[in-house]
Amino acid sequence: MRKLLKFIGCFMLMIIVPLVMVACGEKDKCDVAERVSLAKTILGEIEFENSENVKLEQDCDKVVVSGSIDAMTQAQVSEFGKEDATHVVVLKFEFDKTKTISSFEIAGEITKVYSTDPNAENYAGSISELLDNEDDEDAFCYLILSAGTKNYKLTSTYTDGTSSKIELEITATLVSAQAE
Repeated sequence: MRKLLKFIGCFMLMIIVPLVMVACGEKDKCDVAERVSLAKTILGEIEFENSENVKLEQDCDKVVVSGSIDAMTQAQVSEFGKEDATHVVVLKFEFDKTKTISSFEIAGEITKVYSTDPNAENYAGSISELLDNEDDEDAFCYLILSAGTKNYKLTSTYTDGTSSKIELEITATLVSAQAE
C-alpha cells in the first residue's frame, strides 16, 4: 500500500509541475507588437522634447510615464494649440512591422481617429498625415500628448481587421518653472 501511495504521489507531481510551469509561462507572453518610447519632435517650427527626468516603462499593453515633466514654453503652448495645456509628453509610437495600418485612435479627454476612411467617427485626418516614416521604413508616428490627461487608450487597427490597444498612464509630476 505504501508503494502505491508513493507511486501515485510521484505520478501526480510529474503531471502537476509541468502544468503549473506551462500556465505560468503563458502569463509572460506578450502579444503586443507596438512599441512606445520617449522622443523629441518638431511641430511647425517649434521643437518638443521630454526633460531628462521623464521615464517610460512598457509592459506589453501597459505603458507608464513617470518622473517629472517640465512646463512648456509660451511658443510651445501657442504651437500646441490648446491654451489650457501646460505640460506635454513626446512619444514615438511604432506600429506592428508585419501589418499595414488602417486607423489609429487616440482616446484621452478627447478622441481623435486617423484613418483611411474619412467617415470614421471622431475623424481627425488621414492615416498618412499621422505617419512620420519614409518609404522604406516601418510605420511609426510621433505623439505630443497633454500630460494633464492622465490616461490614454491608443488603438491601432490594421487592414487585416485585427486591432491592438495600448493603455498609457501618466503618473509623472508636472513641474512649473519659477522666476528667480
